[in-house]
Amino acid sequence: MLEITFDPQTGELVCLAEDGQQEIRCPIQGLTKSDLMGELNFLVAQPAYQLALPFSPATWREMMLAHGLTGTTL
Repeated sequence: MLEITFDPQTGELVCLAEDGQQEIRCPIQGLTKSDLMGELNFLVAQPAYQLALPFSPATWREMMLAHGLTGTTL
């Protein structure tokens, strides 16, 4: 098991072993900001976000992704 995070200052993926003892840093090569953001890029480009009721599984997923954007900047 690995915990993988992104270090924006160095542009590396930081892989931490389950036991927390071993850290491996992998430089990201050939990926754009859009590649890293995935589906979120579409949501950030919208001027406002309104949920469709009743919640469908797709709408719920969008809501969870949008919720994760709180406090982020591009």
